[in-house]
Amino acid sequence: MIDIKAIAAKIRNLFCMSDFQKRYNDDDRIQVKTHNGKVLEKNEAFPYGFYAKAKSGKAIIFCQGGNFDNFEILPVLKDKPVFRPALEDGDTAIYTGEGSYIVLREKGDLEIFTRRKGDIKVNCTGNAIITVDGNCESNVKGNATVTCNKNSAVTVGGDSAIAVKGNSGIAVNGNCDCEVKGNYKINAGTFKVTASRIDLN
Repeated sequence: MIDIKAIAAKIRNLFCMSDFQKRYNDDDRIQVKTHNGKVLEKNEAFPYGFYAKAKSGKAIIFCQGGNFDNFEILPVLKDKPVFRPALEDGDTAIYTGEGSYIVLREKGDLEIFTRRKGDIKVNCTGNAIITVDGNCESNVKGNATVTCNKNSAVTVGGDSAIAVKGNSGIAVNGNCDCEVKGNYKINAGTFKVTASRIDLN
């Protein structure tokens, strides 16, 4: 005889909404509680190439065959309004509940914004190549340091200028070659050079 109630229970349990309870720092498992009070623990089933650590929210549980002995916890969903960047049709965003975000605009722009005071870190073990076809502007309100451990070159083409405002300096600990193929002009109140030897050819 077919047990209609058992079949209905399995269908009902295929997808189950649960509440996020806590996260284990040792292996990143999360604990959730279903609507009927059942407590489950497992790592979230993220798609390839994506990973996040939610602090609260709702989680959908997928039970294969409607059996809680074989289940997956889908990524946690937000349970309350959070800051989201303004998007237009075709845009894509990655954002946090505190308001930091990365937005890829369909029109071609890339926006990176940190809501709180923090760092933007880029670690490159190979070659780093940045090509800018248009204008490039960097505004640094604090300290800025660029360290090159190998042979490096900075090439400026077109009508360009390097402006230093405030008390600033350029320090070279090794050999330094400066080649100017066009005109080179220095406007200074006091220009000081300290060297053990200067050769002019």
